[in-house]
Formats: sequence, structure tokens, C-alpha cells
Amino acid sequence: MLFLKHSCWFHRKVLYLRADASIAWSILILPITTALFVLLSTFSLLHPIQYISDSLGLLTSSSTIFSLVLLSVVVLMMGILNLQSYTVVPSIPCTRIAQLGKVLNPRQCFHTLMHAGLGMLVSWCAAVTIGGRYSALVSPCTQTESVDASSMCLNEYHLLLLLSGAFMGYSHAFLGVLNNMEYVSFPIVQQYKYLRFKGILRHVVKYSAKQSLCALRNFLLIYYFLGHVPKTWISTILNLQEDSSLHALDTLAGLLDLPLLYHLWISGTFLLLTWHIQVLLFRIYITEAYSFPVQPSFPEVEEGCLSKVLTCKEPAILKFLALQDLALLSQRSVLRRREVFSLSQPGGHPHNWNAISKECLSLISELTQRLVSHHDAVASNGSTRPHPSTSSNTPSTSGLEDGVFFGSGGPPTNYVCRPRFKFRFRTSAITETPRLWSAITESTSMLSNPFSPTPLHHSTPAPEKPSFNQWVQNCKEQVKGFLTKRVLYMYLFSKLPEATSQALFADSQAHIWALEGLSHLVRASYSEDTFGVVQTTLPSILSTMLALLEAVDRHFKLPHASSKPLRYAFNLVDPTYNTMSFALRANLRTSIYRITDTFGDNLNDVQLTAEHRRRLQQFLEYKE
Repeated sequence: MLFLKHSCWFHRKVLYLRADASIAWSILILPITTALFVLLSTFSLLHPIQYISDSLGLLTSSSTIFSLVLLSVVVLMMGILNLQSYTVVPSIPCTRIAQLGKVLNPRQCFHTLMHAGLGMLVSWCAAVTIGGRYSALVSPCTQTESVDASSMCLNEYHLLLLLSGAFMGYSHAFLGVLNNMEYVSFPIVQQYKYLRFKGILRHVVKYSAKQSLCALRNFLLIYYFLGHVPKTWISTILNLQEDSSLHALDTLAGLLDLPLLYHLWISGTFLLLTWHIQVLLFRIYITEAYSFPVQPSFPEVEEGCLSKVLTCKEPAILKFLALQDLALLSQRSVLRRREVFSLSQPGGHPHNWNAISKECLSLISELTQRLVSHHDAVASNGSTRPHPSTSSNTPSTSGLEDGVFFGSGGPPTNYVCRPRFKFRFRTSAITETPRLWSAITESTSMLSNPFSPTPLHHSTPAPEKPSFNQWVQNCKEQVKGFLTKRVLYMYLFSKLPEATSQALFADSQAHIWALEGLSHLVRASYSEDTFGVVQTTLPSILSTMLALLEAVDRHFKLPHASSKPLRYAFNLVDPTYNTMSFALRANLRTSIYRITDTFGDNLNDVQLTAEHRRRLQQFLEYKE
């Protein structure tokens, strides 16, 4: 209930207002992009005067104004879809079957169909704006001997433009799902919104033109082979004829029409540019820094203070904004840092510092535990788990749990596990005969331990019946062992090493801010903490950071970990989560150096373990 209360005020006062502002600015920019589209679509180098007059006529026509209204509705729908699907923690599937499930998710399928429909609507607006042979779906047939003057034919140019818009909308949504386009990353350098938009706009235009060209290539290839299907279907439903005097556009001669290809490309660029500008403005507004009060002045605003917001789990954007504000105040605001170091009145307790440091340390410890668990799992998979093909001639040992052996060919029975000793008997008196697992004879027990004395009165206890859970677990292991030998199963369900490593650090932006906030506050406490509230938690802070550094170093020694970050060109699909592990490691070392440079040899008096003290000494000597 507490998290719901926090999210309610945040959605009402912050999130929805920012989303509305991004949609409003997208609609205000829409007339500019529409005017550029009109000027480019009617461009004529040989007839400049007619080109200017036609462009002015189109800009002031009723069809263009009506198209602007429809485009505004499309931008509004896109803003709502972005608000519903955005995330600050990217979804990284670790197997191929998980990737397939992500694409076939019903919610993602609905978003994909919505994008296809909106793309067709934008293309219709573009066709109406351009006019000419693209103006309508139905046009009078060319008069020939076999066609009446009153007959109506299908305008394939208009149909091709509509289908290209639907395909571009579908491909935009499909590639967005595969490439985590819904992921919203926070900027490293804080800038004003106008400067951020101005700096990225040129790249967005270039990216939209390139994506439109790639999508158009794929669409024309599909239309060349399957274009007769929608054309025949629509002609049959609307009872239209085919104009035989024109080249069919699903042929090579029909597609090699340069004005047609140009209009298809410029219409797709206009579609993608409109959507990309909306996405860009949404990201700029949603990641804008928000200042949370450290000490609430009134009880009504206590739910929005920094110490309480940091403990919220949902929505994730709220916690990310709080950690971002913590990192910013620790670097820039002296007054707000004093509020963090202040004591409560009455009582004299550092509640603000205790709450902030506790949440940051728990966040860092959680990542450390996650990395340690992953490293242990990788080590156990590589050293103790045998490959199924190497144990095909021996009894299955997948059921060895708590001294119980589950045979592969019969029901499980009680069987005490003992060390195996191999004895070679060259006599023919002892021969192996088939036995049931339930038949444990005295001779078998003597062979298993020939040095044990034989009791005079031997009473065999009744075997205990295995539980249903053990039987189910045995069946699961047998099915898993059977499937692991199948190539298709291994291809779909095997772990992707790079994706697994990226998933571990998917939310590391929050840990980076926690490290920055703690290290800057600790450094500022050297001169600003008059009550010494930070000194009580300094050993815990150093121990937690050094433990995380050890876990990160162990992770980078794994075979699947990359040795250096890759460089990416500009892409609206933000790939920064791929290099988040390198950013975390660099920031972690910088944070430790920030503390050691400030306190110097005074840290020798801090109580640490021998291993942590040895590692801290390397930072003090600048050997890391």
C-alpha cells in the first residue's frame, strides 16, 4: 500500500505531466515536418515556378489540414503506447526460446498491429497530401475496347503506398521489440531539454531516412512475390477491375519507377521521423532530473521525500529518479548535503543519513550477491556437472539426494551411498545375474563392505516408500537428460553467454548512482559533517564497495565476459545497456579512489578484514 501511495502521487504530479508535454511538443512540431514533406514530395528542378505554386497550394489545401488533424491523433496514440511500454530496465532474454516468447507475447503482438494500422493511416495522409495518382484507392479505368467508360479500376499506386506504410509500421514495432526500443536510458551529462533535442535531431533525421530505405527494400521484395494476393483480394471485395493499360506493380517493370520509389521512400521517412521525434521527446522529458525534498517541510509532502522514495520498488522510474537526484545533490548542492548530515530534533538522530546509506548499501550488496551466485553457478556447471554423453554406460546419478538413489530403470528405493571400490574377481563362482533394485540381498551387502562383521541375527528394515515429490523430480531429470541430447532443444534452451552477462548488469545504472552518491557524500563529510554521522558507517561503505569490486573482477575473468566495451554509432535503439558492466567497474574504482584521496592514511584506522585492507592499500598506493 505504501508503494501504491507513492506511485499514485508520482504518476499524477510528475509522470503524466511530462508525457503530456512530450505529446504536445510533438504535435506542435508536426506542421513543420509536414511542410518539409510537401516540399520534398513535389520537388521539381525543371519547373521551379510551378513547383513553388503547387507547394503553396498543397500547404493551404483542405486535404493537408485534414491530414494534420489525423496525424495529431496518430501522435497522441503513439504517445499513449510509449507511456504504456517504456521501461528503465531493459528486458534481455537469455535464451532463444525466451526471445521467441518475447516477440510472440500477446501484448507485443497488439502493439505491433497497432503500429501497422497507424502506419497505414499516416501513409493515407501522405497519399492525400501528395495527390495526383496517389489520391484515391479507386480511379476510372482507361477507356479501351474491352472496358466500359463507367468502369472503376483499382489504383495500385495508392494501394502500394498504404501497404508500404503498414509494413514500415510493423517493422518499426518488430525491430523495437527485438532491440529493446522501449528502453529509456538516462543521460550521463545533464543538459537543457532544448539543447538535447537540438543535438540529436540531425542524427534522428539521418537514422529515419536510413531505416526507411531498408524497410522499403524489404517491402518491395515481398511485394514482388506476394503483391498479387492483396491486389486480387481487394479487387474481388470492391468489385473492381484491373487496368490493363498500366504496368502491374508486382513486376520488375512496374517497380522500376523512379518517381514511385522516391515517393515511397520520402513517405516512409516522414512516417518514421514523426514517430522518432515523439519517442525522442518522450525520453528527454521522462529522464529530466527531479528534485526530491530531503527534509519535508509539511507532513503532506512527507511521502515524496528522498529517504522514503528510495525504498520504493515500483514504479522503477521513481527509484531511478531518486537515485539520480541523490547523485546530483551529493556533487552540486551544499545546502541539501547539510540536510543529509543533519540530526533530528528532538532526539538528535541522523535519520536522513541512515535511511539513504542503508538503501544504497543494500542495493550494492544485492548486486554483489547476484554476481557471486552467478559465478558459483558457472563454476559448478563447468566443473561438477558431467555431460550426458559421458555417463551413458553408468547408472544415473541425478537422483543422489540425501542418501537416496533413484535408478534409471525402476522405482526408487532406499539405498545408502558408499564409496565405490573396484574389485576384479577372476573366479567363475561369482556371476552377475539380473537383480531388481528392491532385492538387496545379504551377499550384495557383503560385497559392498567385505570387511564388516556378519551379524548372527540380521534383520532387514522395511524400505521406506519415496515421496511423490522425489518421484516427480526423478521424472524431470530423466526428461531433461533425454531432451539435452536433442539438437533443437539445445539450440532453443541453451543459455546465451553474452545475454546472461548483460542481464546481470541490466539495472546497473541505479548502482552507479548509488556509488556516486555515497562516495561524494563521504568525501564531502570530511569538511561538512560537523556531527560525524558518516564516520559510523564508513567501514560498512568501504567493505561493501570492496566486496562488489572483487565480485566484478571475478565476473570479468569468466570466459564469456568481454574484455573491452564496443563502440556504437548513433542509433535510436539505445545500446548503452550492453556496456553497463564496464561503466559500473569504472565508476566503482573511481568511487573508491574518491574516498581514499580524501581520507588518505586515516583509513588505516578503519576496521576492515585482512583481504579488504590489502585491497584498500592498493588504492592508497595508486596501484589499482
